[in-house]
Amino acid sequence: MIAALYLRSAVSDDDAIAEQHRVCAAHAVAQGWRIGEIFIDNGVSGVRDDRPGIEALRDCLQEGRASVVVAEDGARVCRDVVMLGEFYGFCDALGVEVSYARSSVSSFDLKQLLEMQRPSV
Repeated sequence: MIAALYLRSAVSDDDAIAEQHRVCAAHAVAQGWRIGEIFIDNGVSGVRDDRPGIEALRDCLQEGRASVVVAEDGARVCRDVVMLGEFYGFCDALGVEVSYARSSVSSFDLKQLLEMQRPSV
């Protein structure tokens, strides 16, 4: 599998980004994944959906250049739970897994949780 790394800090902090890179790369290697592209939003709020790094990551996934997204934790991907759910839905529709370096929660677990919260018809 090819992993795309996503790194984000709300305040411009090169040290925080470097630490996220270290942790995410180690996680990807430990899973046996090859690291592909790295997407960074340094100094960009996680409540914004118009982040250049996340937009480039979405393009990468749509083009099939990665099959798994690795981030330090869910808050790095997005600070808004609804937007985070939309990102998982986007990834799921493409068959892309989301994995966190510092969390045991996977995109599969979150998909099940989101499905349980949908009203039954």
